[in-house]
Amino acid sequence: MGVGLLTTLAVLVVGTIAGMVAGYYRGWIDTIINGFVEMVWGFPLILVAVIIAGAIGPGLTAVVAAVAFINWAGFARIVRGEVLALREKEFVAGARALGKGDVEIMVKHLLPNVIGSALVMGSYYVAVAIIVEAGLSFIGLGAQSPTASLGQMVADGRNYLQLDHWVSTIPGITIVLVVLGLNLLGDGLRDVLDPRLKRER
Repeated sequence: MGVGLLTTLAVLVVGTIAGMVAGYYRGWIDTIINGFVEMVWGFPLILVAVIIAGAIGPGLTAVVAAVAFINWAGFARIVRGEVLALREKEFVAGARALGKGDVEIMVKHLLPNVIGSALVMGSYYVAVAIIVEAGLSFIGLGAQSPTASLGQMVADGRNYLQLDHWVSTIPGITIVLVVLGLNLLGDGLRDVLDPRLKRER
């Protein structure tokens, strides 16, 4: 949970800033940022994690670096799409007519309208980070003893499945429940924060 929350908070900030800048300014700025996002988004997360773990050694640092390297691009894509639509709205044109600067418009007028989508994505990416950490710990590239890890617990019990399967089953079920809970949290946040759903009701 610590890896998932801290990593997602960091990539949420980076991805939101990159997406807002790309969507608001468009043109060559959008082309450069979006091209970099598409390039990063094409890398398989597990493969990147294995490469980083091989370069700097196994441990939570490799997990954090891999998740951060890939996941910021997901936030940037979502936020960019939202900003591209919002920048043409009347309230943005009104803010420009009042002489407000680009940074003020993005922070005070665009950010409140995109933060809901970013938070929903955030709950999903926390779950992704947990799955990646568990998977890498299972194969020995994630958390190292004595640091506790659900993936490592599953790995420790795989040799005793016929004698006492609970050694692996309980941490495995825990991973499933945590990921399911985070996905349900994302659905709940979407229902609360999405103004379009409120209008439909």
